[in-house]
Amino acid sequence: MRVPTVAALIGSLVFTLGAVASSRPSSSNDWQVANLVRTVELGGSVHTQMDVHTIRRPAGAPEPAESDPPTTYFFALSQRDASILSAIECTAKFGAGVKPSQRAVLPVQDEGAWDEFLESYLSSSNVSAATRPHLFSVKVPANFQRRAREDITEIPDVTLTITSTLLPSPEPLPRTVGQKESQYLVWTGDTEPLSVYPVDKARTKVKAPHPKIVSYETTPPLPSDLVTKSGAIVTFGPYERLSALNPSKPVKVAQAKVHYGLDAPVVSVIQALRKVQVSHWRNRLSFEDKLWLKNAGAMLKGHFSRIEHQMSNFMKVDTSHVLTHLVMHLPPGADDAWFVDDSGNVSTSHFRTSSPSPKDIGTPPHLLPTSRASMLDVRPRYPLLGGWNYSFSIGWGVHLADGWGQSMGASRYQVKIPFVTPLPDIAIQEATARIVLPEGASDIEIQAPFNIDAQSQERDWSFLDTVGSPVVVLTKFKCSDRHGGLVSITYTLSALDHWRKVIVGTVLLIAGIVTTSLLSKIDLRIK
Repeated sequence: MRVPTVAALIGSLVFTLGAVASSRPSSSNDWQVANLVRTVELGGSVHTQMDVHTIRRPAGAPEPAESDPPTTYFFALSQRDASILSAIECTAKFGAGVKPSQRAVLPVQDEGAWDEFLESYLSSSNVSAATRPHLFSVKVPANFQRRAREDITEIPDVTLTITSTLLPSPEPLPRTVGQKESQYLVWTGDTEPLSVYPVDKARTKVKAPHPKIVSYETTPPLPSDLVTKSGAIVTFGPYERLSALNPSKPVKVAQAKVHYGLDAPVVSVIQALRKVQVSHWRNRLSFEDKLWLKNAGAMLKGHFSRIEHQMSNFMKVDTSHVLTHLVMHLPPGADDAWFVDDSGNVSTSHFRTSSPSPKDIGTPPHLLPTSRASMLDVRPRYPLLGGWNYSFSIGWGVHLADGWGQSMGASRYQVKIPFVTPLPDIAIQEATARIVLPEGASDIEIQAPFNIDAQSQERDWSFLDTVGSPVVVLTKFKCSDRHGGLVSITYTLSALDHWRKVIVGTVLLIAGIVTTSLLSKIDLRIK
């Protein structure tokens, strides 16, 4: 049997790139990218990147049958973007995209780094680690590749909108500013998007929060007609006829830097710990969150002046890079909210509750209308300037009967718990949720709307416990407001377990009465 050479394998891969992850052979000839537009919305600790791929079947490609399996489409991010990726989703539409059958949310499959993906084909890769792309894939349904009507000669284009939430390390420039000075950050990224397939036309748009852009440049320098600025948007391109990624050649893309102003604090949560207590007897979910907050923006130059801070507030001087309060959106029906820090209760905070709404529990509270979400306005004891930290705890509760819990029958119960409290435009480096289930709960099943990095079970003991309460511990790194979804936990709780504490309490009470009665009959007098 003849052993294929490395060159033959590389050539084969160019035409069969999707064979590893697709149910049928997929090649770079399956799709043509007519247009690829990347829009990067800059912020502080969170950036949003939207890639719009307009793709089509090659000319002369056979129209698939409705029963055919989906076709795999691959796309790539740079290794730098993949390393700070918090969440990614893909929506697809074809034709007008008006009918429900013309729109879909496609699951995104992480295919790994470029050399990892080629491991079964090549013994080594010429792509350097710094420029190595990271591959993802989606499966485009067969009905998206068919003509809408028989009288239409061409198959309509498919538009894939891929939205990535990135958590970069902020780069303030200058690194130190005064209390009254403005804050500026630097964004560094690729000037053109990467593609597994040849691209007819592409461009990259970098959108700053406002037009206060100090400078922008590329390395190596690009022609002036490929770098333009309009208001708060810097555009790189358009590029004509971009080549597809080649596994045998390093990726060489010009790098861009945009120096922009940010009138907001660069806030990140170093660690978020959530403890949830499930109580059937109280019909309640009790939440306790502890957060370690940091302003990762430009550090304070010199010493902090409380008088200057108060005067700036009175004179309406812009000190927006200083964090003075944090609005936390809580679910509808949240009550008994409290806020403490390491020194005790903070009376300057304000809480506004809302009516319970079972139909809204699946929607993150920060996406609900203001009147339908509960709000806790957290005001730290001191303004949080660049480089400063602040740790605090909040607590609140909801009733299980308001849609957070239900009986599944046969002693099976299900509770739905938000993984984190969503904080818009704030990165959460590490989030851990500890869910304490009722004592005796067993056969625990967990369903999360995203991948969990670490999962374990522990045992917690409290007053009158005999077997302890099971605790589900979930941990995820690089979180954002996209991770405020509900985690569903299903478990079995028998009638004996449900009444366990009552039985134990009753037995102890009877034992105490009997013991007291017996002791009272003992004559302890000295004769």
